[in-house]
Amino acid sequence: MAIAGLSARFSPKPELRARRIHFAATAKQLLGQDIGRVSLDNAQATILLMSVSTGESDFDAASIYSAVANRMVHILKLNAENETDDAITREVKLRVWWTCCILDTWSSRGASLSRQLVVDHRPGNGPRFPMEETLFHGLRPGDQEPQVRGRGFLACVAELIEIYAQIQDFHVKIATSQQWDDDAILAAVDGLAYQMRSLESSFASNMSYCPANLDWHISKGLGGVFLAFHLGYHHYCTLLFYMYLDQRRTEKAQLTLNCDDAAQACADKCKHHANMVSEILRTAREREGCELVYNIVTHVTIVSSSVLLHTYLFGDVEGLPAAKARLQSNFDTLVMLKQYWPSVETMTKRLVIFQDNCLKSTMREDTYRFDRWMMRFLLEHWLALDDKLEEVQSPWPDDAGVAPEVDNVQLQRSRVTNEIITSIQGF
Repeated sequence: MAIAGLSARFSPKPELRARRIHFAATAKQLLGQDIGRVSLDNAQATILLMSVSTGESDFDAASIYSAVANRMVHILKLNAENETDDAITREVKLRVWWTCCILDTWSSRGASLSRQLVVDHRPGNGPRFPMEETLFHGLRPGDQEPQVRGRGFLACVAELIEIYAQIQDFHVKIATSQQWDDDAILAAVDGLAYQMRSLESSFASNMSYCPANLDWHISKGLGGVFLAFHLGYHHYCTLLFYMYLDQRRTEKAQLTLNCDDAAQACADKCKHHANMVSEILRTAREREGCELVYNIVTHVTIVSSSVLLHTYLFGDVEGLPAAKARLQSNFDTLVMLKQYWPSVETMTKRLVIFQDNCLKSTMREDTYRFDRWMMRFLLEHWLALDDKLEEVQSPWPDDAGVAPEVDNVQLQRSRVTNEIITSIQGF
């Protein structure tokens, strides 16, 4: 029933889509009656209901379901091998365990809570990584463990998620710090970027992002998995370099470090990865068998769009057409997601607030900088995002002369982006 509550929204039949709420409510009722039975199927049901609750903007319920799922996989010891299990059962248990670890990293920080599942990656201590996807799909009941497990997308995501957790912790640390050490910040960014590059270089050749590999994975029924993996990778990189969009920080870092364009290079990397997110989202819409309709794609799209929006408002003239085209493409993704997930409406409002604060940064020097508010915008996607400076006048005057502090060029550009954002809310 939980599967029906999640999947009915994707049905082409309106009457079936309308029943998603009934299916989900029934699943919640059945699980509530059986919550004391710790089992694999109940753990899977709580994961599904967490996704349903997230998509319906019931983030408190999503946090509860996430916590229950995490406790169940702990109690069941799904990360431990059972010699009596066949290969399919072992792998399913392992994949449920890692799914909970991955979701815990996203959802805990999204709700400003502590992680429940922290993996010990010391040799011999942590659980095995999942096997390569085509091997898993080829298993049959009763099969023994394959001699070569391979290394697929879920295994690489499990490795990436630990670096993402470090990026989260790094953001929280610098956003809440009372003192700024630009040398230390850049060194930390370089260290995390090195981890990302090292992991990327270890991927199998058929996992790299290129048209030929995409075609191959589509032929195996893994086109969406392929794109989702690369979407996550570029999202994490966007977050890593995001603070360097703060131009005052970029300029200060250059003066402090005396290293020419090091800080600007980080800002350029942020824009590159945000552009890659936009490209992947466009490909997912255009290629059959590559659909990316997960609810979390909404937040990834919002973050990428914020970089594009910043580029359009403050970038050079020659880069405006490309930024606008990518921004419009991202919003096409949001419109597509909105038909499945009511939470898209709430998430889109975060981008409106972000744009307002970008404009206010032309009036107040402390508005656009990497601080607690920016950290909440990037990471705490399950929490309401308030306007940063309530007392600052709205940057949307009927008459441009009302707010002369705002640069007229930026005001005109903002009208373009505001029209695009407003068009989403109209669908």
